[in-house]
Amino acid sequence: MQKNSGFTLIELMSSTALLSILLVGAVTVFTTTLLSQSKARIRRVLKLEGEQIVRTIEFELKNAQSISPPCDGVETNLIQYTRAGDATQPAPTREISQADVNSPIMMGPVGTLESIMSDRVKASPQLTFVCEHSPDTNGRYVTATFSLTNAQDGEIRADAGSIVESFRTGVSFRNFKAN
Repeated sequence: MQKNSGFTLIELMSSTALLSILLVGAVTVFTTTLLSQSKARIRRVLKLEGEQIVRTIEFELKNAQSISPPCDGVETNLIQYTRAGDATQPAPTREISQADVNSPIMMGPVGTLESIMSDRVKASPQLTFVCEHSPDTNGRYVTATFSLTNAQDGEIRADAGSIVESFRTGVSFRNFKAN
């Protein structure tokens, strides 16, 4: 009696099918992990950028001595303010604004605005300010709202969809002088 050594065709096909299933599972886990890490990195960048913009807006508006437009509860995408000047020179009028959707948030003296965001993010939808007056305390406060989304090309986004982080802050004026 002669003994055959080797595998039958059925054994080879079943082992190949099993190996294929395992490889497809491993590739799926790997790509899901990459996508998840990419989304987490994008969210981290958006949060850091947004928190920096919020801190900048809060600092500027807390130290404002006067603002325009008046505090009447109307929503706007532009706020002009004046900080305290020294005794010899009046402070120039400054502005925080966004020209249109997807344009950067700008800040600085009127006429020489500079972006306060990096090119890694874009603001969408538009930055809005609402200035209100509290009759109880005679105080004024501004609420600023904006959202950031990723602006980099080449991100893994086919399944990720659009990643948006929203920010909102309320600022009471520290040095405000009534007009």
